[in-house]
Amino acid sequence: TVMGAVLLLVAGCSSGPPKTAATFSLLTAPPAAAPVATSIPLTGSVGRDLRIAGVGTIVVRSASLWTSPSQSAAPGYRFVAVGITFTATGSDVHLAAGSFRLVDRTLVTYALLPKGAAPTLKLPAIVSRGQSVEGQLTFEIPYGGDYSLQFTPSPADPVALVGIPKIDPAPTATPIVAPTIAPIVAP
Repeated sequence: TVMGAVLLLVAGCSSGPPKTAATFSLLTAPPAAAPVATSIPLTGSVGRDLRIAGVGTIVVRSASLWTSPSQSAAPGYRFVAVGITFTATGSDVHLAAGSFRLVDRTLVTYALLPKGAAPTLKLPAIVSRGQSVEGQLTFEIPYGGDYSLQFTPSPADPVALVGIPKIDPAPTATPIVAPTIAPIVAP
């Protein structure tokens, strides 16, 4: 392709200045970008089987607050334990910590904590066809918001999203009460 080429045509050439001149611009657009295929996430809900063709079935059994005996959540955050069961129905499935994330409505993701509620799902794990694994996945997330468990067994597999119901409202702050000032009485 030629981008921004300028062509000058001169008609009636003689020893003097050209009698007729025309300038043309030849512009061509860059080639269109190839369309990108995006997969639509599979969606499910707590307590229901979510089947991923050729991979397996995941069930989010529960989601609840969890209190760590050894650490505190950051201010404005809390620990949440999500109980899951995964059954492989295709070939061997390699599960890793990166296979699971919590994601909010703005698509911010929260990584799995290495230690959390018991019984913790042991990762990494290889789940053979017909086998199941189960356990708790623990995350540290901000109060409020709507969250989904994002499960991606491998980059080639579809993404599965399971909506997590609101676990609890944000903690309520103690209201600030203005002090009462007694009226001043003139003598």
